[in-house]
Amino acid sequence: MHSPGEWRPGHYENGAQCFYIYKSDYQKKESVTAGRPLIVSNIPDTLHIHPFASTIGLRIDERSPERSVCSIEVTPDIHHNPHRVTHGAVLYALADTGMGMVLYPTLNKGESCVTIEIKINYFRPAPAGIIRCETVILNRGRTIANLESRLYLADRLIAQANGNFAILQPR
Repeated sequence: MHSPGEWRPGHYENGAQCFYIYKSDYQKKESVTAGRPLIVSNIPDTLHIHPFASTIGLRIDERSPERSVCSIEVTPDIHHNPHRVTHGAVLYALADTGMGMVLYPTLNKGESCVTIEIKINYFRPAPAGIIRCETVILNRGRTIANLESRLYLADRLIAQANGNFAILQPR
């Protein structure tokens, strides 16, 4: 039996490890685009579940090689800074995770990716509600990818990030 929001290990068709998130006791969350279980991450065997994302309540709503959508429902006791708005690090975490999620499906077996740098601009505060992060790949080279995330509260753009990720080859 699985708890809603619980992450459990699984495997891609090529044998690479991945994780699924459950939306009910027995049902894996279905992908919006692919109609198959939502693969949260095809991380290497040496890594485990994503406890940080679980801690802050980050959800992966959609994932494909073209785009990712992740979200978080603002909880003041967890996400607010002393000014009673969502802390910038929460928005940064949404962008960083969204970028990794859209990039992972493009990797070859054995490859992994890591953040090199992310530049984020904050436009508006987010005191409450659901923050949605939409991410796309702008350029995917052999060793570096450039990605863009746009963060929305309702339909208002509240932040935008641009990041570079290194694509690491297997050793």
